Amino acid sequence: MIDESRRRMLQAGMLLAPGAVRFPASAQSAAALPLDLKLAGDGRADDSASLQRVYDHVARTGGGTIALPPGRFRVQLRLHSRSVNLTGAGIGATTLIPADPDGVAISADYQNGDPQSVEISDLRLAGAVAGRGTLFAAGTGSGRDAAYSGGTGFTRVGFEGAYCAIRREKGSIGLWVDRCRFDANDFHFLVRGTKLETGASAMHGGCMNVSRSWLTNFRRAMAFIDSPTSGSGQIIFDGNIVELGAGFVFYIKAFNASLAPAIVIRDQWNEAAGTARDLEVDGRKHPRAAFLFAQAVTAPILIENTPPGHCILKAATMLTRNCDLTMLSVDSDNASSVSHEHAYAFEGTPPGVATSIAPPTQPSGLRTPWFEMPLPVARSPLWNQQVLWRSDAGQGLEIRHPKGTTTTPALGSRVAMGTAHHIDLAANADAFIGSARPASGDWLVTLYLYELGDRAGGIGPTIEINGALGVSGKGQLRAGGWRMLVGLCRIAETPPGPLGLLHRSTNAASITLGGAAILRFADLQSALDFANRGVFPG
Repeated sequence: MIDESRRRMLQAGMLLAPGAVRFPASAQSAAALPLDLKLAGDGRADDSASLQRVYDHVARTGGGTIALPPGRFRVQLRLHSRSVNLTGAGIGATTLIPADPDGVAISADYQNGDPQSVEISDLRLAGAVAGRGTLFAAGTGSGRDAAYSGGTGFTRVGFEGAYCAIRREKGSIGLWVDRCRFDANDFHFLVRGTKLETGASAMHGGCMNVSRSWLTNFRRAMAFIDSPTSGSGQIIFDGNIVELGAGFVFYIKAFNASLAPAIVIRDQWNEAAGTARDLEVDGRKHPRAAFLFAQAVTAPILIENTPPGHCILKAATMLTRNCDLTMLSVDSDNASSVSHEHAYAFEGTPPGVATSIAPPTQPSGLRTPWFEMPLPVARSPLWNQQVLWRSDAGQGLEIRHPKGTTTTPALGSRVAMGTAHHIDLAANADAFIGSARPASGDWLVTLYLYELGDRAGGIGPTIEINGALGVSGKGQLRAGGWRMLVGLCRIAETPPGPLGLLHRSTNAASITLGGAAILRFADLQSALDFANRGVFPG
């Protein structure tokens, strides 16, 4: 049986569908509604009490979807039922503003841990005063139920002009954001997990998915995550556009994940972000913002099909897959690691180890890249016919430098660290080895197995394929044990003379060379197949 309130709404045409309540635009029709509902919608009057009354009424009578008309509504609305959804007349038509400029427009306190999601759609949340207030907050209440305030989905919702767009202070499982717009907030997302305390349950800040949204003009961080609680789930950002944000794109203070990867950043456009200087986030000062700050993340961070920028890693592991690494730089501690799968060719030597190289997007005229790759697992004679030159061909190595030529003994016939050539470079000096003679159209793969000695200070030496003219870009040598650089380049025209490896250094450096080789291939795919095989010729 339909109760009297719903019967009157039906007669007035207020029901869109079973359980959906529409607010009339005119004061005359509003007078016919139960509860004597009146909304000003002028951006000045406080509509909190009227909207809360109708929300409470819909919650008591079985739930439904409250449909707001066009207008600007100053509100402080508390959501306490998982049976009531909220929708507007469109992201550009219906705007909700915090009634208190320093307060919260919508707070969620759903009272239980039921997985049912509350849906909010087709409206805009805007700060009453730029840079102040919170637009949506979950878990701000007290008591047992505060930690179970998750399960909210946003579709086609705008968040702009506030200190924080979405804040989850005490964890909460379940946040879905799709086709939304975030603009000009200090934090677009601020998520914290709770700590285990006597008489209360711990709740993590994971299980969060943001997709197909525009995330721009964040002043401190696009996403701030602090969830040290064990079993923190997984956070996924998928298919978003991130640009023009001065603050950190991702600031992960702690994330004790139960799944690997912990954070997934996939198919995301990233441009002109992390530009702020002298930035303070959560009481910590940074000389400059970055793409990623990650500290105490217990499972890997996966970045896929996304161009990353500068990353700061502290006890964190980062894995990239199918990424253009042109903008990537890393500041990491000894407890962190960086690796790349299917890394795209570009100018420079990216930090971290590439387990595989992808075909370059613009192969014609390619002068790079140099990737650090895993040390070779074996030697193979199958590739000897591709060798143009190698340092261990059973003869001494000639090192040519401005003061003359130095000859060192030959290397052994296997990948051995104990028998090696030594190249000592003075500050601002260079040295040249090699005598490869490629032809026009050849694809060259260069292997360079080395260890940089303790004499190296500051930025390490560089190497490049050179002769009368430079052919490749520069590979960066780094300290920290034995490493192998793999270079890839294409010969556009037959060089006038032999090519080799030119070393340059601004600081005095000592290089122990375990082996070097330049091989040629007729096509790009053959060159990549060899480069990704992990073997050394011979």
